[in-house]
Amino acid sequence: MRLSEIASIVQDLKPEISFKIQALSNGDFRVHNYKQTIFNIDNLSQIGFIDAEIEILKGMDYIYSNKSSVDYVDVDKSAKLNLERAEQYIKKKIDSILDVAHISIPPESSESIDVKLPNFKSLKDTSKFFNDLNNILEIVVVNKDINGKVELENFESGSLWISIGLGTSAAVSIIGNIVNTALNLKSKYYETETLKAAARSLNATADAQELLVKALDESLTNVSKVHATELLENSPINNNTPEYLSKFEHVVITFTRLIYEGAEIHPALNAPKDTKDKFPSYPKLIQSNSVKELQESTQGSVEEDQQPTDEDDKESTEFS
Repeated sequence: MRLSEIASIVQDLKPEISFKIQALSNGDFRVHNYKQTIFNIDNLSQIGFIDAEIEILKGMDYIYSNKSSVDYVDVDKSAKLNLERAEQYIKKKIDSILDVAHISIPPESSESIDVKLPNFKSLKDTSKFFNDLNNILEIVVVNKDINGKVELENFESGSLWISIGLGTSAAVSIIGNIVNTALNLKSKYYETETLKAAARSLNATADAQELLVKALDESLTNVSKVHATELLENSPINNNTPEYLSKFEHVVITFTRLIYEGAEIHPALNAPKDTKDKFPSYPKLIQSNSVKELQESTQGSVEEDQQPTDEDDKESTEFS
C-alpha cells in the first residue's frame, strides 16, 4: 500500500480511536465506545505499524474479544492505564506517519488520477506502458469538449504509483467511466488471450491457427466497440465521426489490456465523492500465468506447419 493511501486511512481513523473512560465510585472505571475503537484499531493493524499495541490489547481478552451487546465495560485502574497507553502510542505513530507523508508527498490536485504500474521487469515494457497510457489519455481528454490535459504531477517515492493531472473534473469523470468499463471487460480479455494461446498450440497449420486467433480478436473488438459507442454517446465529447469512434474503441481495449497486465487507475484521494463513484473498486486480478505459460511453450510454433497425427482426437486443451 502506498504512503499517501496509508496517510489518508490513518488520518480518517485517528479521531475514531478514543476510549471514553468514566471514573466509578468504587474505584473502577467504565470504558465507553470500546467496541468501535477496537474495530478501528483492528483496521489499522492491517497496515502493520501497531503490532505492539495490538498485543497489549489482546492481553486484555475480556475487552478485545468481548461479545457483549453493551458498548461499555468496567475495568480496574491497571487495565484503564493500559488502554490509555495503547491509545496514546497509536496516535503518536499516526502523527509520525502523517508527518512523513507531509514531507514526502507533494500536494495532489483533485482533478488528477493515481495510476499503479504493473510490476514490470524490463524498461521496454515500462516505456511501452507510459507511451500507451499517454496516448489513450490524450485521445479522451485533450479536446475542446473536455478541455483537459495530461501532465505528470508526482511519482510517489518508493512505490509504483504516479499521479497524472487531467486538468478538469470532466476529464477525471470520463476516465473513471472508461476504467469502470475496462475492468468489466477484463475477464473477456483474459478469456480471449487464453484461447489465443491455446489456438497456437493446436495441431494445425500456421494459417489455420492465425485464422482462429484473428476470429478471437474480432470477437473482443466487437464487444469493445459496443461499449465504446455507448460510452461516447453518454459523454460530453461531441465527436461521433467514424475516425474518432475507432480511436475511442482503441482507448477502451487498451485500458482493458493495461488493467489485465496489473495496472490500477484510481481517482485522487482528495477527489469529490461523486467523482470517486465513477471509478471501480479493484478485486484480485485474474492470474495470467496460464496464458504466459501457453504462449512461451508455443513460441515460434506459428512459423512451422504442423501435420495432423492419429492422436489428434485424443488431445485436449486445458484452460485455467
